[in-house]
Amino acid sequence: MKRALARTLAIAAFLAFGAAAFAQLTFNGYYRTGGVYDSDMTRTYTTGVKNMIDLADRIRLNISYAAPDDMYGFKSRLQADTGYTSSGQPTSAIAMLFSDQTGTFANVNDGKTYDTWTNWKFAEGYAKLLDGMIKISAGRLDITDYEVVQNTANIYLGDVYSDEYQVNKPLLGGQKGNTTGAIVQVFPIENFSAAAVVRADDTAAYKTHHYGFDAYYMLPGIGKALFNSNLGYYGNVPSAGSTSAATNNTYEKLSNSVANLGFSYTAFPGLSATAVYRYNGYVTNNKGQVGKYANGAVGIFEYTQGPLFADIATDCDFNNSHEYVEGEVSYLIVPQFKVRGYFGYTDSTTAGAGTNNVIQQYVDSVACNSLIGVDFVVPIGKAEASLGYVYTDKAGVQIPLLVKANF
Repeated sequence: MKRALARTLAIAAFLAFGAAAFAQLTFNGYYRTGGVYDSDMTRTYTTGVKNMIDLADRIRLNISYAAPDDMYGFKSRLQADTGYTSSGQPTSAIAMLFSDQTGTFANVNDGKTYDTWTNWKFAEGYAKLLDGMIKISAGRLDITDYEVVQNTANIYLGDVYSDEYQVNKPLLGGQKGNTTGAIVQVFPIENFSAAAVVRADDTAAYKTHHYGFDAYYMLPGIGKALFNSNLGYYGNVPSAGSTSAATNNTYEKLSNSVANLGFSYTAFPGLSATAVYRYNGYVTNNKGQVGKYANGAVGIFEYTQGPLFADIATDCDFNNSHEYVEGEVSYLIVPQFKVRGYFGYTDSTTAGAGTNNVIQQYVDSVACNSLIGVDFVVPIGKAEASLGYVYTDKAGVQIPLLVKANF
């Protein structure tokens, strides 16, 4: 199915745009591979796997096209991580990406069942109208105009976004990918944009009418104001196992909406400081409390100066005393050698009380409260090799030895 889909897309693009346009296609991405020693390999979907060096790889392929005047085009991303068959045998990311099988593999990062749609992180087409004043995008969206994303380089963390609707969980699909739907963006004046989003993330009728409004306003030389919203509670099924529209419509009320308002300050050279206030009218899965509203905040602070990069990000739910924080510092000692350290902390890992922000090791499904790690990195042209040491409070030690090649 994967091979057939890829061939179909390529042929359709060639026929639609012609040979000259097909040559305008852009391909890039990376492949990362290596081994990870895990002192306590306890996946929930395999048994008897302990004290081993495990395969860990990822492949990412970005494919995009833009017309010469950028009035229409498309962009997409295929990505897969190391997987495991139902018998517990390791399977490479490349095999995951191009396999014709469905429901056989489990993703190495979270143990979830693999399916053919998972690998399309985003796949959207767009068209602009009225000399670019209006832009319409549809498909599996990746619209990041109305958010700020934490910029870490380690493989374990990087889990904070400015449009989260609960602690460490993007705003009910966000616009970061894995969100099927459409968005209409308008740019009526310079430095201002507003958008209306409709999402259709599920085949169930009660989950095919998610609406949201987003906006930003840029102050040149100072920063950017951001607004995100989702009207009504259209996330996970409030009644476990229920697919009844009548049952769940009681939750999909305007009073259960989510709204984020924030500002990203960029006036100081090398500094990006983003602070966001969040209101969630219907909270679930935070400390096991259901139906309780929540005031919260997201902060992302990053600083780059020459060979130094520093990052700290946090996400808090004040009403439910729920928090998540992580950070990273890296320093390029010489052009051929870099060192980086990082940490993460969350207050809860138990099911029903914060499963939306557990810290997990890269090839293990054990949930942890804290993680600390260090990497030694050697850049080699467009590639890099890294050796790390990572410790978590509940899953022990991992030692990743990885090579990443960009193309």
